[in-house]
Amino acid sequence: MKDRKSTDADTSSDIVALGAIAKMPTPWQALSLYPNIAYVKGKAEQGSGNRVDLSGYQLNLFGSIALGNLGKYLVIQPQFMHLDGKPSQTGSKAKLSANIFKVKTGFGMPISDNGNWWTELSHTYTRSDAKASQSGKFNGGALSEIDNDHRVELGISYYF
Repeated sequence: MKDRKSTDADTSSDIVALGAIAKMPTPWQALSLYPNIAYVKGKAEQGSGNRVDLSGYQLNLFGSIALGNLGKYLVIQPQFMHLDGKPSQTGSKAKLSANIFKVKTGFGMPISDNGNWWTELSHTYTRSDAKASQSGKFNGGALSEIDNDHRVELGISYYF
């Protein structure tokens, strides 16, 4: 996942997750569940020279429910990620710890008779809890940040 920054005050990140996913059997044919676990590695950068190396884990559950036989569906995708970080500069005692909880819910359906065109309306809620500590740099030696974000998207896709 690449997050671009627009100014030097913004933070950008490069994060890669490597894991396993499998389909979980359910007693209902319309319900599909795919649990996922992954190791996460990456970096975050703010301004020039403030770089943090990140590592952690990620847990996901990709779920969908088919609504009838016309292709309509609901999705629910909860995700939890824990990251620990250290500045890439040697000798620094700073530490970062972050927990990110995300839930995507959505409704989708085909919008063409041949099934090539699809639309999806979704809502994603993200809660990020981050703590950073570095002796003498922050008030009390620690900085805590909580961020809540809501994003609504309408997408149209073409499958050939």
